[in-house]
Amino acid sequence: MVAASVFDFAAAVPLTIYTGVLSARLRLLGITRGAATVALAAGTLAAAATVFSALVTWVISRPEVREQATLVGALHDLSFVSGGVAFAVFLGVMIAPMAAAGRGTGVLTRPVGLLGLALGGLAMVSSLGLVWSPFFYLLPIGRFGGLIWLTYVGFRLPHSRPRRTAPAPSPAHND
Repeated sequence: MVAASVFDFAAAVPLTIYTGVLSARLRLLGITRGAATVALAAGTLAAAATVFSALVTWVISRPEVREQATLVGALHDLSFVSGGVAFAVFLGVMIAPMAAAGRGTGVLTRPVGLLGLALGGLAMVSSLGLVWSPFFYLLPIGRFGGLIWLTYVGFRLPHSRPRRTAPAPSPAHND
């Protein structure tokens, strides 16, 4: 359990770096109407949820805590909702506006943008599992699908926005 918490904690580091780089790239591409800022904030919160879940899991691994079954159950649930539900929701909040803005500006193709919107929506809807547990089945779709989508988009986003070339000036006619 200690190793799992260390790996979970470590997984938040690349997500944090990716979030910052992605936000900067979106701004560079001219996507500045909120999507870049929302992506930065939501990605940071998703990474923070992962860190919190990892730290709670580490606490559960302590011998003096493991002896208290009620406490272990409560901490386990806290680890699950932070690393599962909170992570998925903030990942969805990161993906959805990015997909919409990328599609709207032509930086992302229509299918990639629509897939991002769908995955972001499913990730956010998974939070309804807190009220009705069958919605928890959406968690892996939102989490893993979203991370795969972000990886794909990270490779596909251009490094700069194509410049529009101005039409060549017509020669002056001296009549």
